[in-house]
Amino acid sequence: MDSVARTVDGSAHVMASVCGHVRIQGTVTGLRRVFSARLRHCTVAGDRPDVLAHLADADLDDEVLACHLLAPPMPSLVMSRSLWRGVHGLPTRDCLLLDTKGRAETRRWWRPPPPELPLSQGAGPFGEALNRAVGVRAAAARNVSSDLGGFDSTTLCCLAARHGPVVACTGGADDPAADDLPWARRTAATVPGITHLELPLDQLPDAYAGALDSDEPPDAPCPTHVDRARFAAIWQAVAREHEPGVHFTGCGGDEIAGGTENHVYDMLRAPRSSWRTLRGFKAEARWSLRSMLAMRRDRRPYGRWLAEELGGGLHLPGTPDALPQPWGYPVRMPPWATPDAIDFVRAALRRLAEENDPWSRYRGQHCDLDMMFATAQEVRHHMRIAGRLGFALAAPYYDDRVVEAGLAVRAEERVTLWTYKPLLPAAVKGLVPDSVFARTTKAEGSHAQYTGWLAHRERLLALCEDSRLAARGLIDARRLREALGRPLSAFADSHIFEPTIACETWLRTTPGTTERRP
Repeated sequence: MDSVARTVDGSAHVMASVCGHVRIQGTVTGLRRVFSARLRHCTVAGDRPDVLAHLADADLDDEVLACHLLAPPMPSLVMSRSLWRGVHGLPTRDCLLLDTKGRAETRRWWRPPPPELPLSQGAGPFGEALNRAVGVRAAAARNVSSDLGGFDSTTLCCLAARHGPVVACTGGADDPAADDLPWARRTAATVPGITHLELPLDQLPDAYAGALDSDEPPDAPCPTHVDRARFAAIWQAVAREHEPGVHFTGCGGDEIAGGTENHVYDMLRAPRSSWRTLRGFKAEARWSLRSMLAMRRDRRPYGRWLAEELGGGLHLPGTPDALPQPWGYPVRMPPWATPDAIDFVRAALRRLAEENDPWSRYRGQHCDLDMMFATAQEVRHHMRIAGRLGFALAAPYYDDRVVEAGLAVRAEERVTLWTYKPLLPAAVKGLVPDSVFARTTKAEGSHAQYTGWLAHRERLLALCEDSRLAARGLIDARRLREALGRPLSAFADSHIFEPTIACETWLRTTPGTTERRP
């Protein structure tokens, strides 16, 4: 089964039953999850933890819920835990094995490849894996649509157009510096087979418009839920006009085609071969040589780093200009978190530190996979929204084969400031027009977050009234109200608020979570 699982293109669960023995696994990034629970004398598995929790009459786990208040996203090995006691989230690198009597055990089956291939050798396999990931979905779909905006979605849209007609959609933006739309028009005019659907700004809800609403709650609190109404409006327009069978999104491209700056810790072990890339990071972040030498000397294993860096200062404000950490980003609890909530998170991180089992011995790879898992959980929520509209949302950058091919490329050539995402243009040369990669800008969402915040502040303040999080003893509603009433510091503050808003909305829309059980 290991060899079979390593040949599957696309994104799917893999299951086998042989003589009463069962093996079940999802995908490495967690886009396809596996959860299990013990019912009577048998282990039952599924991809919906809320369904298993209902069957098992399970209580909500406040320790895991408190972890979802962390900003930025918590480590994936904590995030993979289910929010219900007795419902177990399978680590995505493991498979679940059930014997003939329904007893369960787990076994690790996947490890990332060593990042040893030069770009000239690794780009081809990455491009082939990405093209297969798009082709296997396009071949099975009635109609195909795609996002068309930045590098990542544009690449997928162009690859899909090689397999048949594609309806590409681009939403308007109220930020004058956001230039996705003019670049999308150029691509649609250049690539045969693309029909461009432009959605004017006045037809799209702004950020936070649907922050407190949910037709169906996700598996866990989802920070991008604040943009739910905008996503839904775009996909509704596409579904209404073109009835696609599959819609491509570029989510995941930032992590696999780009990567995190944490790779500098691995590069500093071989500074001669990585010096050009290191110089770029040094200049951009204005690091001193002393700081770089300190990073090179930092050889702490994952568990020790987690215990020292994250376990002690959860209540302290972050430092924007701090050096990158070797194994991730310094997570912080919001100022309105209660001491009980902070204690819950410390306990969870302490257990994780004792396990001391990172994704990879390469610290940059570990951080990339951590970020992929976090963003894949958001796309899981988006997939359910799209499913209710009648089509499948596809995120090929999260496919196991694509992830493996991308991570096999040397970090100093894949993660660099001298060229934007150099892996992508090298991988799809001849398949995607060179003009796509002539762009030197990237639209970002801080302006939309800020204007949406101002427009919906009163609704957000209503969260403090009869707060479910406060009822469970996890936040101080008075301190949250005070913070919501102050001027917003653009993207930085919204990044801190969004997990709390997501948790509060999730509690209000998930059955059986209203009251804290003794």
